[in-house]
Amino acid sequence: MGLTIKPIACPGGCLGCYEKDIREGGNAPKFDLPKVLETLTNQMALDKDNKWNSPTLHGGEPLLLSLIDIEAILKTVFDKYGRSGIQTSGIGITSEHIALFSEYKTCVGISIDGDTPETNAGRWNAPGFDCQEMTDKTLDTLERLRLVGINTSAIAVMRQCNAGTSALRSDLIRFGLRLRDEFGVNSMRFNPVIAFDERTARDEELDNVDLADAYKKQIIKVVADKNLSWYPARSFIKNLNGESDECVFSECDPWATNSETPILGDGSLSVCMKGGGGSDGIPTLRTEKKSSARYEALPQVRQEAGGCKGCFWWTYCKGGCPGAGINGDWRNRARFCDAYKETFSFLSGLAIFEPKKSQPGACGDHGDKAHGDSNDPIWRKEHPEWKGAK
Repeated sequence: MGLTIKPIACPGGCLGCYEKDIREGGNAPKFDLPKVLETLTNQMALDKDNKWNSPTLHGGEPLLLSLIDIEAILKTVFDKYGRSGIQTSGIGITSEHIALFSEYKTCVGISIDGDTPETNAGRWNAPGFDCQEMTDKTLDTLERLRLVGINTSAIAVMRQCNAGTSALRSDLIRFGLRLRDEFGVNSMRFNPVIAFDERTARDEELDNVDLADAYKKQIIKVVADKNLSWYPARSFIKNLNGESDECVFSECDPWATNSETPILGDGSLSVCMKGGGGSDGIPTLRTEKKSSARYEALPQVRQEAGGCKGCFWWTYCKGGCPGAGINGDWRNRARFCDAYKETFSFLSGLAIFEPKKSQPGACGDHGDKAHGDSNDPIWRKEHPEWKGAK
């Protein structure tokens, strides 16, 4: 469970932003601090044993809020959990912000896709911004946070400009290692851009071959260096061990998302925007009752019709994020399906998973007689070496 506080406003103009239609349509609720704090307090009270992740001040760009508003939110979270979090581009961080982060033990997540203007070209596309200048500012912020000992993580969005070729994907690995070695960023997430419009699909979204290669390159590094906290590479590994912790590979009702419960500026509860909760320009309001309809249907629908019937990897993947459903339909499996299959198949063949002889072949061979069906409880009982197939 993850609460986020989402003011949505942002000046950057990232090309593939999943909230841009809300901003451009003028439908982002006006930020009202008392209402936000009331909802935040009420929601945190539901976590009686403090088992949830601590809430994160998210965006858009949360640094557009006043210092008074930021401190009020961080303090409210800190008083409950003893820590707090914020996700930001980082360019607006001042010494005053850093003082707040130190006081309220704030983990600062920095959003950056590369360390050159070319690889970071998906960001800072609004008029008046220079990508080189913004990239330099973000890297400078990372250094300032390192010097004062602020716990820092990073999110990189994988797009054609930073992961569209084999050379770029290798360079993305170099960039991730640079963040760790130079700035102390040990935790990093590599998210594929999800297209909600034709331009993003054409100019930014990776195809399944490129996405699978990006995942495999990251997995090789994570396996070789067990201190690397890179996701979702580490989640692929955990899934095959039956320890799923990745929202993309778990059941998620798009009208009541599991991984994220955003609190909008007017105090209302929404859903994960990445899952398509704002693609029509209006933030989706959260429903109280969750549905498992997608996960009851997908294993029964033929793969050629958008389902997952007979797929060897269903146990591990659950059809992927509904926000990335084929043809923009959350009821279908994710259009990144082939990349997931290829990645799981590659990973299952590594020496860390034994015995190799019982493991499946290349992408495209799943669910046939040779490789069995991980939906079948009898097959799973006969193949106990598949730790995730429980």
